[in-house]
Amino acid sequence: MMYGRLSRKYAWISKYPTSFQLGVGVGVTTVAMLRAQIIDQLGFTVTDLFKARMSLELFNAIVVLIAVVTVISYFFFTLEHKGVVGYSAYIGRVFIMASTAVLWAGDYMWAMAMMAGILSFLVNDFVKKLLLGMA
Repeated sequence: MMYGRLSRKYAWISKYPTSFQLGVGVGVTTVAMLRAQIIDQLGFTVTDLFKARMSLELFNAIVVLIAVVTVISYFFFTLEHKGVVGYSAYIGRVFIMASTAVLWAGDYMWAMAMMAGILSFLVNDFVKKLLLGMA
């Protein structure tokens, strides 16, 4: 059917296999993306709740589950953020701000550690050994 493109009279026939391939591709990738990005990640989030052996692990799993649900409710735009959904979205926004602050603080601490290492190299190896001749 793809060779129908070679004839002006039967060129319209080549649209069917192309449409079929496009539909199958979209269907397969949609299922794979939903499974990989949503279903499996939610499954891993909930399994920590049931695998907890100590009370602190259970507390952490509950906090993570609450954070995931509230952050998802923050990005759920089909309902107006009023009432229970509004409180949940507000808590989700707090979790987003806290996690962003932790990530930024970690990045800042990494930069400070790199600067300390570079300054240590400059003082101990470069200045003392090369410029002052100390061993």
